Amino acid sequence: MRKKLPWQRLSHGQPEMGYYAAGLEPASGTLRRPEASGTGPARIGVQPSLEFRGGAVDCKPRTSRGVKVLFAGALAILGAAHHGSRAAHAGTQVPAGTDANTAPGWHRIPGSALQSVCPKDPAIQAASGCRGVIDAWSGGIADTKRNRLVIWGGGHGDYFGNEVYALNIGAGRIERLSEPSPVTNVSTCPEAYVDGLPSSRHTYEGLSYIVHADTMFVFGGAKANCGFFSGGTWTLDLATMKWRAMEPVGTKPAAGPGQVSDYDPNSKLVYLHDYVSGFYAYNFDANAWKQVMSDSYGIDFHMSGAIDPKRKLFVMVGGLGHQGGGLDVFSVGGTSSRKVTPRVDVSCQEPFSAPSPGVAYDPALEKMVIWPNYGGSVYLLDEGTWTCQRVQYPGGPAERGQEGAPAATTGTFGRFRYFPESDIFVLVNQAGSDAYTLSLGPAGAAAAAEKKRD
Repeated sequence: MRKKLPWQRLSHGQPEMGYYAAGLEPASGTLRRPEASGTGPARIGVQPSLEFRGGAVDCKPRTSRGVKVLFAGALAILGAAHHGSRAAHAGTQVPAGTDANTAPGWHRIPGSALQSVCPKDPAIQAASGCRGVIDAWSGGIADTKRNRLVIWGGGHGDYFGNEVYALNIGAGRIERLSEPSPVTNVSTCPEAYVDGLPSSRHTYEGLSYIVHADTMFVFGGAKANCGFFSGGTWTLDLATMKWRAMEPVGTKPAAGPGQVSDYDPNSKLVYLHDYVSGFYAYNFDANAWKQVMSDSYGIDFHMSGAIDPKRKLFVMVGGLGHQGGGLDVFSVGGTSSRKVTPRVDVSCQEPFSAPSPGVAYDPALEKMVIWPNYGGSVYLLDEGTWTCQRVQYPGGPAERGQEGAPAATTGTFGRFRYFPESDIFVLVNQAGSDAYTLSLGPAGAAAAAEKKRD
């Protein structure tokens, strides 16, 4: 049975569904992107839809003239063989253990809900209060030097506070690392508040940890209180907790929703795809942007991604069925980049459909690990075969529709990260719920050693 997938329009990052909603002009082939500081519509080209193998999938091209992607048939999850991995096999439940750092499974961190340390200032609460730090399309980074997940977000009409949070993994607690700025100028939709610090914003996947500089990178976002999109580049020195407006040189990304970024340890660059214009690299040491590839088709704002430093690929997934969503892959580390178009196994349809899922690279397994926003299962994406192996672990967050699960989600973005020192993944998925760690099993060093023997 084929299902039509609707086009979308955006209102400051919020989707409104409809086959030809206001904003799409079939005759001209123009999709009106969200207005950002007066920018107008952008021309959309033709991109082949994601091609699956192993299932009944109708792969027709998507265009802005109204051709829809059509999917058909009952799709089986085809678990790929996973030699030398931590996981036993796909679709089975791994036995629970007691040691969060070594035993397979999810482990809740009691008392770690972000809302427990939120400021009470009524001027910053807006429509959502500090749950908007997470719920309002916002992400985080893995501060691997201090073994903590740093979270920053809010913005638009959801939340005006710009304070920074961190889940301290070693101590097992959530911490507020800074205090919110005065917001007396919030009605002007500022880039910075009156104290010179960046205004609150939806951060999407525009946050990255610049490892060699021990700095959090920020690009763009939907600002408080209007939702207009920033084109600014900011950094936060994690040793001193000092913000800096970078004002870099070079060709900068376009302002818009849903930017996806990650740090490449090989080149020491931050790579970022903006919503509509292309793929970029930011050099912190030179404070310079460079457009490494034009990609005017753009990406959907329901995507997350991570860099595979071994294969030198930036893999972005999520939002399958939305214009520009599903999978985008780019080469990184050279003087220029190219777009890779793999033929993907049908076992990847479910994780690629999730809106802005959690995505992290596991160097021991040499695979991408995808958490699809609900439940105890993760998917192991093998970029050698482009197959996805579903593995279910005990003790995890609630499944969709179960008690304790959010009725809807804007996505996980960068709040699912891998920490090599502990060989665990860390997840913060709701402001009012405790955080989790996830161990996939044997120590990463043992898995890496086995791979070398192979």
